[in-house]
Amino acid sequence: MGRKLTHKNLEEGVKTIDEKLKTETNTKKVRTLKTRRRIYLKRLNTTQKKANSNTKEMEEKKENSDSNTNTSSNSNSNSNSNNSVVNNKKENSNVDALANAFGSKVGITVKEVIAAPIPSPAEAVVEILTNKWNPWTDKSKDVPFNYKPKTKKGTDESGIGDGEYKVAAELSTDIDKVKPLGQNSRWDLQFKLNNQTTKADVKKLENEFRLGVIGKSSIRIIQKEIHTFIYKCFDLYNNYKDTEEFTKEQIKSLEKIMFSIDKETKQLLLRTDEISKTKFIILPEVLKFLHAKQEKLKEKLGIEKIDMYDPITGNKKYVSKQHAYKVYLADNTPIEEIKNKLENKTYDICRLLDILDHPYVNDNGEDIIKKINNLKNILENEKILLIFVDEKKGYYIMTNTSEKIIFTRITQDGVKFEFVNKI
Repeated sequence: MGRKLTHKNLEEGVKTIDEKLKTETNTKKVRTLKTRRRIYLKRLNTTQKKANSNTKEMEEKKENSDSNTNTSSNSNSNSNSNNSVVNNKKENSNVDALANAFGSKVGITVKEVIAAPIPSPAEAVVEILTNKWNPWTDKSKDVPFNYKPKTKKGTDESGIGDGEYKVAAELSTDIDKVKPLGQNSRWDLQFKLNNQTTKADVKKLENEFRLGVIGKSSIRIIQKEIHTFIYKCFDLYNNYKDTEEFTKEQIKSLEKIMFSIDKETKQLLLRTDEISKTKFIILPEVLKFLHAKQEKLKEKLGIEKIDMYDPITGNKKYVSKQHAYKVYLADNTPIEEIKNKLENKTYDICRLLDILDHPYVNDNGEDIIKKINNLKNILENEKILLIFVDEKKGYYIMTNTSEKIIFTRITQDGVKFEFVNKI
């Protein structure tokens, strides 16, 4: 319980706070000072009412003594006076509880202080800041930063990252207990923020971070497309690296897209399931020269159509040379026979066009670039916030994530991002 403040102490306290408010610039401290001032003023009002009540009681007793008022009247007056004192004591008790609850806290709004009924110390809620660091408080002091509960087998619970249980303790209230949801959930935590049910992914503060379940599901189609594209590049590289179809610089660019250096053996590896930050930087350049090559070959091939018999219906029809080439391949027609039917030069063009046929090349990379740019929106589309945790700094609730994170690369485990500006 806090120390007992007299009426004079409270008046001096209000004056001291008023002086501090004239020079204080820190937002949190200003908010705290205003809250205390409000509490002091309320207690001043209470003590003034009590003093007035006591004065009135004394005047009534004197009046009754002088006029020899009957005992029954005196009894009623004393009863009313006692009730008033009891009520004042209750009011003072509530104000004391409020002062003790908020005395050392920061971030409490005046609106919360005025609101009735006055909360008890256990229910007092510190305002949670977004897009700023919230320091760890006593609410989570008993929860280690790297805490993970044990399973029946004695192993750590899977799918739980550092800081998840600690920040869950900070976001819990007497009414809503927050607990990490585990690896099978699309988000890590669900809690109340500004009286709204909120979903969030919790990430340890690092230069680069990966989105979990939601990140994996959002890039499945992209990973499949990248897989087929890299194999197309591999075909081009194997069949045309020693020809004049592509320049040496273009062949080197294809190598950079296809291969990764193994960190242990230093050997080149063909990776179709991952694409690094460096590869994504050169991807537009590669798609540009492949699309240009595709357009040039189409122009050479021309729009002339040839007649052929449909292998299924047997009917004669006129089709493009490229279409005829694909039909012959699907029908397992021998290569020499295809060359005879299309002529060698036409066959070579059709063969190269067939390798170049990929959605990324066909639209000059517009689709993949659009998909990559949209990856940063996946959290906002699902209305999920990001919470970054740091053992020393505390926790940081990030809103408007699409403006503050940027895509870096795709790995086997999902999509990775980094900050536009450090937090």
